Amino acid sequence: MTLREREIAQSKRAQDSHQKQTKPKKRRKRPNEPLSHLLPEQVLTVSEWRSINRLSERNARRILADPEKRPKLVQLSPRRYGVRVADNKAWQESRSR
Repeated sequence: MTLREREIAQSKRAQDSHQKQTKPKKRRKRPNEPLSHLLPEQVLTVSEWRSINRLSERNARRILADPEKRPKLVQLSPRRYGVRVADNKAWQESRSR
């Protein structure tokens, strides 16, 4: 084995051990059900609202930070908010062009 072949083998072993040490990223499943199956009074958590509207976490935070652009929020607990399905639908219709 030449010196170069040995270096290549060592780098491959290092890459393999690194891949074993790192955990694979979990992919969150997005709900595939349309909103028509949900009741208008039903409250979605912010993460459910974000995934239904196909928003990134950053864009969802940006929209929710602006009172004029966001849908009506329901306070579920002192630190937790949600969005009613009816309010989400009205918000979507107000944003359509």
